[in-house]
Amino acid sequence: MSVSIVNFYKKSPIISHNDSIMDNDGHADIRFDILNMICKWSLAKRRLGTHKTKTMSEVKSTTRKPHKQKGTGRARRGSFVAPNCVGGGVSFGPVVRSHAFKLNKKYRNIALRAAINFKISNGSLFLIDKDDIIDFQSTINRSKDILNHFKNMISLGCFGKAFVDLDIRMHNMKILLISSFWKGDFLSRVRNIYSINCISGIEINAYDILNNSIICMDKELYCNAISK
Repeated sequence: MSVSIVNFYKKSPIISHNDSIMDNDGHADIRFDILNMICKWSLAKRRLGTHKTKTMSEVKSTTRKPHKQKGTGRARRGSFVAPNCVGGGVSFGPVVRSHAFKLNKKYRNIALRAAINFKISNGSLFLIDKDDIIDFQSTINRSKDILNHFKNMISLGCFGKAFVDLDIRMHNMKILLISSFWKGDFLSRVRNIYSINCISGIEINAYDILNNSIICMDKELYCNAISK
């Protein structure tokens, strides 16, 4: 499979790739079972796990016996906060805990390569140059200009014909920008845009790649990712 290079700053159409550097031989390495596992692992780690119910010992109430043990003809009771009482404690309820589970680094690397190969096969992964990233950040200063820039790139077919009819303003597509050269002020401007996400090289993961429509990745990060 081949990866296309897009001119990120000048909004030029897709240009031909360099076979000696950009070819990916792992087209048969799309493991959907591992992709399913990595998605569950990523979402489980993001859960806060702050769910909690009160047990009998945590419910504040009187501790007197509701009625005497014998002589009333009713069932014996010893507490007002038993689980079978209204407003009582909950037995076997949720507690504060972490939902994360262990996943070996081997599977995470396989999932990352599989996610990249899957996006390449769909024609939705593109490579960008370091110089284009630096020029783009130094030229565009507002969130509105960043959004309009990508909207024009999509309408001109820079990301292929499949995305021309999609509107980035309507939240029906998302763009993920992956590079190690982002500046803090640029990240603060992109953070205001729902449809565009920026992550650094150390934050690259399979779930974010699968969860976005268009992936723009730095060439160096791409070579490092497929070589893991």
